[in-house]
Amino acid sequence: FVNSPSCTPCRSALMSGRYFFNCDRAAILNGAIWDSNIPSFPLTLQAESNYRLGKSYKVWSPGDPADAPIGGQKYGYEKAGRDANNFSENVTKLVAAGKTLEAARESLLDQVRGNFDAFMATWAIASSGFETTMRTAFGDIFAMNCFKIGLVTIVLPPAELRSLSDSVGGGAVAEVDLERQLIVDPAGREIPFAVDPFQRDCLLTGLDDIARSLTHEDRIAAYEASHPARVSTTALA
Repeated sequence: FVNSPSCTPCRSALMSGRYFFNCDRAAILNGAIWDSNIPSFPLTLQAESNYRLGKSYKVWSPGDPADAPIGGQKYGYEKAGRDANNFSENVTKLVAAGKTLEAARESLLDQVRGNFDAFMATWAIASSGFETTMRTAFGDIFAMNCFKIGLVTIVLPPAELRSLSDSVGGGAVAEVDLERQLIVDPAGREIPFAVDPFQRDCLLTGLDDIARSLTHEDRIAAYEASHPARVSTTALA
């Protein structure tokens, strides 16, 4: 059974549990727009049952915003690689370039494993109730994934991190002040730390990428009004 022999309409039905023709503009392929008023299974399970979301590659597209039924790119884990999205084609290219079939296959599966490991590592920390994690260094992928779920990553010099670690425990705690970019240890000593200004603002305001974009809704609307649509916006009118 196929609910619709077309990419976006089919995924609209799968994500919402509706017939594709009951998904408004998400019922078409070219020029599809997801209506955020339509409940989707992933976001409903997250909101009502505390599910952890993560996705790699294509969930819902072509359409706007891409992958909207699962929260857009907010829960994307793809930095280890996207080649598995076209598995057969990319394995064929690697074999043609001289790799064995097994080696080509494993190189793509390593990307899949890397993306999944990033998802598991990020949510394991958050699920334990942590709001901040500190190390002497973070990998770019891990740090970005932490940011996406609201986890503050702080990099400290080895000696400073060791001193701070020795000062806590036995009921003694350190306080992290993101607004002032300071760690206050149990003795009251203030330790400054650096954080990306954009990430700091998002974490303090609670705005994700989409919500932050919508703070410029008037400017977006003005731009759209001054630029003719490239596709028909009355396809279902």
